[in-house]
Amino acid sequence: MSLIGTLTSGVSALQSFTKGLEVIGNNIANVNTVGFKGSTANFQESFSNTLRASAVSTATSSNLSAIQVGTGVRIASINANMNQGPLSSTGVSSDLGISGPGFFVVASPIDGSQFASRAGDFRIDDKGYLVTSKGMRVQGLTGGDYLNAPATLGNVRLRTTAEIAATWPTHNAVNIAATASAATVAAAVNTSLAGLVTSAAGQNNATASTTATTALTAATTAETTAIAAAAAAPTDVALATASAAATAVKTALAAAIAAGNSAVLGAPSVSSSFLTSLTTSSAAAAANVVTADAASLNATTPAGLQSYAFDPQGNVVEFYSDGSSAATNKILLQNFKDPSALERAGDNLYTGFAAAGPTTGNTALDSTGLNNPGNNGLGTIQAGTLELSNVDLTEQFSNMITVQRSFQASSRIITVSDSILEEVVNLKR
Repeated sequence: MSLIGTLTSGVSALQSFTKGLEVIGNNIANVNTVGFKGSTANFQESFSNTLRASAVSTATSSNLSAIQVGTGVRIASINANMNQGPLSSTGVSSDLGISGPGFFVVASPIDGSQFASRAGDFRIDDKGYLVTSKGMRVQGLTGGDYLNAPATLGNVRLRTTAEIAATWPTHNAVNIAATASAATVAAAVNTSLAGLVTSAAGQNNATASTTATTALTAATTAETTAIAAAAAAPTDVALATASAAATAVKTALAAAIAAGNSAVLGAPSVSSSFLTSLTTSSAAAAANVVTADAASLNATTPAGLQSYAFDPQGNVVEFYSDGSSAATNKILLQNFKDPSALERAGDNLYTGFAAAGPTTGNTALDSTGLNNPGNNGLGTIQAGTLELSNVDLTEQFSNMITVQRSFQASSRIITVSDSILEEVVNLKR
């Protein structure tokens, strides 16, 4: 009986609109979920029963239209709205938002399976990895240091103190060698002056002046070496201090020689002013050795990690306690031709890269620049921000009212059909 078809249509409507309400409910439930993308349920009619097929016109008759009766409705698709949500500032350095197209790629530390995500609420774990709240590791280029840009695809991770120490001497070999040379020369000058002060008391002014002149030559060499080392590394405070100390020693020694020359040459004993100046110079030289040695030690001691930062191009820059820095990692992004084809995997993650069609043509990240933020149509990374849900509550409530009324109307179809069937049954009375 045709009334059975009416009941079927009503039931299909109730089932479809129930799914529509589920979609709306899920959207509203995730209105505060970081990086969440809302969805829309689309409906389409089910197959139709054909009572009469259409026919073309002939020489003696007109064309005929088809006579068909529908059998209800069904879900056509549930499409994700991949438009960007608003970025909100958090002030947390590891929170990252994408301004524009693209997805973060994260990998499971267990089996390496990869997922896409727009949620950038990351943290640095105890091993230095940049991870999601569930421990998924952010992917990019790694292996960078003071002189080399990151070039190896893998997990983004801050360097350990041991790794910093391992590369520090190699990348600062010139400065270390220059500082060590300055310390060596300064030590030689100090030894010479220490002996000069002791022996000068038994020399006349002329002999003492000649000895002091030899020491001045060594001090001048020490100053030249220290100045060159400081010029090669203008930001190295230790080298600058060693250079200033070397200059002070040379100046004091020159003053001592001037004092000696002002005395009567050939006198049986050295003048007291010369001895005083030499003693002062020796003390200054000793201080210079200590400073130069400290500078050499600082140059060879690795600096600890003090902080880190992310720039819009995804570079992870590490800042060390001595004021130096290095870009050690680079976060990469992946984009898709049809992002709505991605499958939700929970925890703000998506799978199904191949079905969505990566814009690079490869589901794996590329190390040549195609996946760099700000390049190849990808957005840039905004540190200290998070992308909020793109769900519009006003729109969701409006859709909910529409679906609710449609559900009520469909239930009335079933009620009315039941009443009519009851009347039919009662015809036998």
